[in-house]
Amino acid sequence: MTTCNFYLFGPPRLTCNGKNIAINLRKALALLTYLAANPQPHSRDALATLLWPNKETRIARANLRRTLYDLAQQLMAGGAQLIESTEETVQLVPDAALWIDVVAFQQSLTQYLLPASTTPVAP
Repeated sequence: MTTCNFYLFGPPRLTCNGKNIAINLRKALALLTYLAANPQPHSRDALATLLWPNKETRIARANLRRTLYDLAQQLMAGGAQLIESTEETVQLVPDAALWIDVVAFQQSLTQYLLPASTTPVAP
C-alpha cells in the first residue's frame, strides 16, 4: 500500500513512500490542495468554476478534464492513486493512505483546545 504525505505549510510538497512527486502544473496543485482541504465529493461544475471563473462552462470543464488527467498521470508515476472521479464528481479516495500536515495540525489543535472531558457547545 502506498503511503503519501502532503505538506502544505511552506511550499506544497507531496511524497509517496518517501519519494517526492513533482506536480508541475499550478492548477493541478491547486486542485489537489483544495480536494485535500475539503475531503468530500465536489461537482465538476463547481471545481471548474472555482479554477477557471472567467471561462464559459464548456471550456472550464474541458480544462478540468485535462488537469485531472495530467494530475492522475503525475500521481500514478509516483505510485499514488489519490483521486476518484465520476462523470459528475471528484474527490480524494476516501480510504487513501494520505497524511496532510494541515489536517494533523488542526486535529492536534482541537485536542489541545477541547480536552476529552469537555463537550463542545453549539452556537
